[in-house]
Amino acid sequence: MYSTSGGVLLVAPREDAERNSRLHDGLRCSRTWGELRATVDRVDYQDILDRLHSEGIYDQGEEPEDAEPFEADDVPGHADGDYPEWLQQSMLDWFPDDLVEEYFAESAFNGEFLHIPEADAEAVINRLQQEGHTLTKSDVSLM
Repeated sequence: MYSTSGGVLLVAPREDAERNSRLHDGLRCSRTWGELRATVDRVDYQDILDRLHSEGIYDQGEEPEDAEPFEADDVPGHADGDYPEWLQQSMLDWFPDDLVEEYFAESAFNGEFLHIPEADAEAVINRLQQEGHTLTKSDVSLM
């Protein structure tokens, strides 16, 4: 799956893209912890709980009440841009080496990632399809 969002191309396997989209939607739209739990995948909710436990915000085995107010920045790492997964970083794991070399970028805060301008999207998509990837345009934001 691919989308152009914020002027850049994002590409991810369908399952990862859909899960990432649900997670971002949940973080952005949920007003309570119960809404978040109902919106995001179980594994993502557990990851959030693990982050809360590791930071000592909640003791192991405890979790926020469903009616408790929720803000995305309550999740450790969110305010810093370290959570959730950044698709531009995960693309490094499977993109062809020459495309990684061409579009490699680095941020002092968030590390290495791919920055593929929207203007180059068609050429990169064609290249990935030549490599055997089946790509469909996403009708939802992947961010």
